[in-house]
Amino acid sequence: MNREIKFRGKRIDNNKWIYGNLSIRKFNNEIEIFIRPFDRLKSYQVIPNTIGQYTGLKDKNEKEIYDGDIVKTETVEGIGRIIYRDDFASFVVDFESGCWDSMEVIMEIIGNIYENPELLERKK
Repeated sequence: MNREIKFRGKRIDNNKWIYGNLSIRKFNNEIEIFIRPFDRLKSYQVIPNTIGQYTGLKDKNEKEIYDGDIVKTETVEGIGRIIYRDDFASFVVDFESGCWDSMEVIMEIIGNIYENPELLERKK
C-alpha cells in the first residue's frame, strides 16, 4: 500500500496555501518551517499553526482531505474536523458527539479550521 506523504500550509509572505514536502530548520535558535512544492526547487516559509498533513483520502468531490479540514458526512449528523489521533495512530473525524475512526464514510470538505473556525462553533 502506497500513501502519498505531503503537507499544506499558508505561506508567510502572501498567506496563500502551498502544498508539497515539509522541512524544519533551526536558524538563530528559532524554528522555521518550510514547504517545497513538488514541481519547484524553492521552499517557502509557512505559518506553523496552518500546517496539515494529507490523509491519503479524497472527499466526494475528489478534493484531497488534510488534517484540519472541516467535513460533513452522509453517515453521521453534524460536521467534524479531521485530526490525527496518536492513540489510534490514524486520522479520524472529530465530531461534537465523539470521534469517528472510520475514514471510509463519504465526506465533503466544507472548510478548514484556519479559515472557517466558525463552522465548528457549538449550537446553543
